[in-house]
Amino acid sequence: ARRPLIDDWYNMFFRLYDVPTGGAPLWEEQWTGSNGVRVSDGLFNVMLGSLTPIQQSVIAGHDQLWLGIIVGTDDEMRPRV
Repeated sequence: ARRPLIDDWYNMFFRLYDVPTGGAPLWEEQWTGSNGVRVSDGLFNVMLGSLTPIQQSVIAGHDQLWLGIIVGTDDEMRPRV
């Protein structure tokens, strides 16, 4: 049987890290309440940094960064992107 698609508004948290697992976030943005994220057919779109600007110092000097995503009260999704 096919799983139902997700269609609703969700609180989401986005974090940038300089490591693929563990570590402390270099930046974090919370999309909650009236800024919750609309999920339609399981897809969503956000402009990272539009609520909490990403400082150049977070990006500078890193060849790679990993994005951690938390939906609602769930644990951070794994693996990081």
